[in-house]
Amino acid sequence: MNNLLKNIGIWLVIGLVVLTVVKQFDARQATKDTLPYSEFMAQAKDGKVESAVIEGPLPDRRPRPRPRPPRSRRDPPSRDS
Repeated sequence: MNNLLKNIGIWLVIGLVVLTVVKQFDARQATKDTLPYSEFMAQAKDGKVESAVIEGPLPDRRPRPRPRPPRSRRDPPSRDS
């Protein structure tokens, strides 16, 4: 039984090492194809951009309500409050 636990532990360590190596190569490949926005725009203006893929969340562009200004002490209370 002790030998079985040792083998399982060794295979888990080997699996984690392989997973770490694969993740490192994957991360390097992903960053290789990206470029700064300013450089992208310069290439787009020069006509060098054939297509683009945008990944990740986009900013929320919904209009936000404006905050109400605070009432002064002289303003009468409104009827709806």
